[in-house]
Amino acid sequence: MTFHELDNKLKISFVSLRGSIIAGSFGGVLFGINFTLQLLVGMFRLTGASGFLTGLTVPFFLAIASRMNRQWGTATIIWTLYSFLAIPTELMGVPGPYKLLVGFMGGLAYDVGYCGLKCKPFALYIALILYVVMLSLGFYVVFITGLVQDIVGGSILKILTIVPLVFIIEGMLSTFAASRFMKKYSRLFGL
Repeated sequence: MTFHELDNKLKISFVSLRGSIIAGSFGGVLFGINFTLQLLVGMFRLTGASGFLTGLTVPFFLAIASRMNRQWGTATIIWTLYSFLAIPTELMGVPGPYKLLVGFMGGLAYDVGYCGLKCKPFALYIALILYVVMLSLGFYVVFITGLVQDIVGGSILKILTIVPLVFIIEGMLSTFAASRFMKKYSRLFGL
């Protein structure tokens, strides 16, 4: 099946040049905001606060970008760019190129959840759950394969249980806030 046939069958197009530019912009801005928050939190030595804040900003931006584009690949582009920029930083864990694989998997899972359910508003929440599960599995695979010896924040058990639950809860709240924000400013976003 070609991309064009799949486009017609799903009534959702693959990301266009315009959509790629929007997604790339969102990925860069999201990285800039989260990196700035990480630096500010680091000044006050608040352990875990950067991850908590990232868990609020990422779903907000993913929801807005996905609703604006409504195209396969939007979240994948955002997260691949974000992961690339995060390689030398402490965002997403210890510095390293493994972040590209984890980010790509998370973005792809979000796209599958959102676009697979034909871009309905409730699909943002399903996409968020798939995204968090896939990120957790990605970090688990990276850990068990030995690509990363140390995971920031503690044990692999915490990475697979507590952290995803917290991210899902705060991500749901953030996605709801993004939905309300988009509804209020729908003209601005072309929705």
